[in-house]
Amino acid sequence: MKELLKHIIFDQREKDISQMIERNIDMSCVNNPEVLVISGIRRCGKSVLLQQIRSQQSEQDFYMNFDDERLINFKVDDFQTLYEAFIELFGEQKTFYFDEIQNIPGWERFVRRLHDSGCKVFVTGSNANMLSRELGTHLTGRYC
Repeated sequence: MKELLKHIIFDQREKDISQMIERNIDMSCVNNPEVLVISGIRRCGKSVLLQQIRSQQSEQDFYMNFDDERLINFKVDDFQTLYEAFIELFGEQKTFYFDEIQNIPGWERFVRRLHDSGCKVFVTGSNANMLSRELGTHLTGRYC
């Protein structure tokens, strides 16, 4: 699984956002230590906004788009393996970018663990999943 994850990480590494419409970003949310949740309807630009934020950060390597069909069998238990793959590829970093994370049931627990250990986490997902009771239960007071 780790080798597959490393391959996917490299495949997803470069996103060309030069042709995208640049958005005005509220830097108070970006610089806030809480988890930044970008939610909205499909095709509204969440991923582009995440890439724009990522391009402005010093740590950019810990990125995964969970809308990749190769991750169809990814489970919450695999997050630790993903974390280890990131470290093996890029060394220690404290900033994570997870696109379409709602595709992985139970993701909130891993994000909470990252946040509680001092990491900055950016996530995107659809409204129905991102605003669920589960998000509030597991990330209460930890996201903006």
